Amino acid sequence: MAGSRSSVVDVTLATPDLADWVKEWEVAKEDSLSDHRYICFSLDAEVSITIPRRNPRRTNWDAFKGAVEDTIGGRLAIITSPYDIEREVAILNSSLLSAFERCCPLPRAGRPMKTGNPAWWSRELSNLRTLTCRLFHKSLRTKHPRDIMNYKQQKAAYKKEITLAKRAADRSLMDRVSTLPELSRLQFLLKDEPSARLGALRLANGELTTTEEETLSRLVDVHFPGNQAQDAGRQTTRRGRHDRPSAADSALISLIASDARTRWALGQFMPYKTCGADEILPVFLQQTVDTITPLVSNIYRACLRFGYVPYPWRRSRVSFIPKPGKSSYLEAKAFRPICLSSFLLKGLE
Repeated sequence: MAGSRSSVVDVTLATPDLADWVKEWEVAKEDSLSDHRYICFSLDAEVSITIPRRNPRRTNWDAFKGAVEDTIGGRLAIITSPYDIEREVAILNSSLLSAFERCCPLPRAGRPMKTGNPAWWSRELSNLRTLTCRLFHKSLRTKHPRDIMNYKQQKAAYKKEITLAKRAADRSLMDRVSTLPELSRLQFLLKDEPSARLGALRLANGELTTTEEETLSRLVDVHFPGNQAQDAGRQTTRRGRHDRPSAADSALISLIASDARTRWALGQFMPYKTCGADEILPVFLQQTVDTITPLVSNIYRACLRFGYVPYPWRRSRVSFIPKPGKSSYLEAKAFRPICLSSFLLKGLE
């Protein structure tokens, strides 16, 4: 609907290999609010299978607290060695993770992600969009100058309301953004630099890595020199200290790892902060703090008494984050490692 033209030829250019993937190519009938029309098509290509993951925010927390209470409620075992510490930590982790799996549903396979409308969208805009689309199709059908003029006027009014709604949402957002994490997130969303993805890296001999295993091995060797590979399923238990602490040390340990201080420490974390290798989220500990505090305090006191850190707390999850502003991301030093340790260990610290 531009001037004297009622239709134009639309062409989509693609490489020969990609052209074979294009299916269901068509010009959309939906109004684009401009002189152009949307071109829609699908790509018939193989995609990697995405493993469904549970969303902790959808957990039934009442059922979760009940499940944990049924398994470890009132548990306060006598700990006489590091092996007892490992046993108690395993029981605590198993109880929390099994309750989470039972009380948090997995997303349905093949279920499309719901994006929803933007925050600035409203019912009034929905009504305006419906009216604009109705006038658009009427102008195409009748081609009467009056209908075309009505459509153009309605489209201009619709676009104006969208602009006003976006501006109001931006002002509201800036009024709410007051803390450093919110400002950091806003800067990340608005930055112009494209996010770098971890791909092939240059080896010491000048060649590039060809597999994910080679890439990860290169990153680990550069950022953690002298590392030694270990069996992920192998659990090592160190002997720890077996001499009995003095009365003064025992009193200090009881003061440091009291139930009140344990409760305070577990409540300091953001609930949905990314977990470590043990997969225990802070919200698990905070939702069941009344049930697990005696058990966790007992473990903390034993760790201080024996000078021992249990094996699950010694394992960390490492993520490699691209450094901003790099001209090339073929070097391992263009990424920085972020180590995510257990929140139970952080609570002890």
